[in-house]
Amino acid sequence: MIELNLADCLDAVAEINADAEALIQGDRHFRWAEVEQRANNVATWMKRCGVSHGGKVAVYTYNHPAYMEGCYAAMKAALVPVNVNYRYREEELRYLLDNADAEAVIVHQEFVPILARVAPSLPQLRAVLVVGDGKADLGSLPSAEAYEDVATRSADQLAVKRSPDDLLFLYTGGTTGMPKGVMWRQADLYRRLAGGGLFPPPPDMEAFRAFAANPPIRMRTLIGPPLMHGTGWFTAIIAWLGGGTVILMEDPTHFDAAALFRTVARTKPTTITIVGDSFAKPMLRE
Repeated sequence: MIELNLADCLDAVAEINADAEALIQGDRHFRWAEVEQRANNVATWMKRCGVSHGGKVAVYTYNHPAYMEGCYAAMKAALVPVNVNYRYREEELRYLLDNADAEAVIVHQEFVPILARVAPSLPQLRAVLVVGDGKADLGSLPSAEAYEDVATRSADQLAVKRSPDDLLFLYTGGTTGMPKGVMWRQADLYRRLAGGGLFPPPPDMEAFRAFAANPPIRMRTLIGPPLMHGTGWFTAIIAWLGGGTVILMEDPTHFDAAALFRTVARTKPTTITIVGDSFAKPMLRE
């Protein structure tokens, strides 16, 4: 049985494809070596803030490089990424962060006020990183810093024991009651998503490294839906596990078909991820 840890795999991709593009959003282009270093810096900061081994890291932001880097950082530190629907109201957010035992939150600055209102009822919360232009008031949040400051603050490579049994939580949207968390072993995710989702997963790390160096398809995946949903995040990690590139819309706050096609023309993706008619019909009209 194949038993690999996702962070180990992404570290291998970053080493092999150091100068290739890993992330694109608008004018921001990040090479794999940059993404790995930034994720390491964030992972190191979270551990220094006292997030426990296997602690939960809630990612509460629009599609942004910090979403992908934050999940990677959590896995690098043997922590558990947790998706948060940014459309939640206060009680839903409190419920999810409490239910997940979230010890750290990566939050877009637009959502800082609602997080600040629920934070006093979350005694396990130890660290907050705020994504944005730095104008949010961080005073009421524990160990809060600007995401970009931490991501660019160079740290030594983090030494932590990782395992194929490390987890990822995927919460439902809450449309059928309160959100429910599905717990995925990273090794199980690897077996389903590695190989670019199109080919059998490489059976060991040596084979994975060979695949990352020369995949049958070097995927450049444009993500239409929010990364907070499984469709967006899973197709993004498929691209990364194939040694490829994740492309995010410049304005992630709403879907704009014309902007999507402009992004296609500019970035030349091999793949576009959409979800049903809410994306397809506007694209057809455009």
